[in-house]
Amino acid sequence: MDTYRVYWLDEDGRITKGEYAQFRDDEEAQDVARRLAGNGYTIEIWQADRRVLRLDSHGSAPLVY
Repeated sequence: MDTYRVYWLDEDGRITKGEYAQFRDDEEAQDVARRLAGNGYTIEIWQADRRVLRLDSHGSAPLVY
């Protein structure tokens, strides 16, 4: 398991919450992001200094890095 950081961003792109999480791989991190996105929040998942995913609050397709 690897350590990732999950960020919730508001409509202005400001971080409102951040939590550490353990995922097997990027695919599992992306699955979790899909469940968390919505309610006006964009989700970003990072592993160290590498952004893994950004999923906007409107259900648009994720930007996978």
